[in-house]
Amino acid sequence: MSANARSLGCRRTTKVCHDCPPSISALASDSHRAVIGITVWFWPFEDGIREAYLAAFRGDAAIKSAIQSKSFDALALLRNILVHKEGVPDGEFRTRAADVPGLEKWISCNSPIELDGEDISNLINPFVKSSIELMRAVDQWIMR
Repeated sequence: MSANARSLGCRRTTKVCHDCPPSISALASDSHRAVIGITVWFWPFEDGIREAYLAAFRGDAAIKSAIQSKSFDALALLRNILVHKEGVPDGEFRTRAADVPGLEKWISCNSPIELDGEDISNLINPFVKSSIELMRAVDQWIMR
């Protein structure tokens, strides 16, 4: 792992794919082709992407304000539960969601999370607003 990747909180994982299409296995390094796998770099939002923005745009108040929005955390936490925990909130979700607006109703839930249109709207609207603020702030930073 490069020093830059490490300093940004980047983690490396190897995904093994026993029947990957040739286009995917061609992306793997020689050492990983032996198991027909690929190495994937990923940044958990709260552990890396936010820090990467803050490091890249040091001192910019507008970018810092936009990237600190809890709406990003809400979707990241909800996504993790839906994808990795079959939709059932666990202890880690409860702990991390305690200070994230929009997730209150699922903190004490012991069955799979059910989402309706209102839930989706309440989660997506703040996310879109913060995303637009972030894009505008980065655009203004670039134009300086």
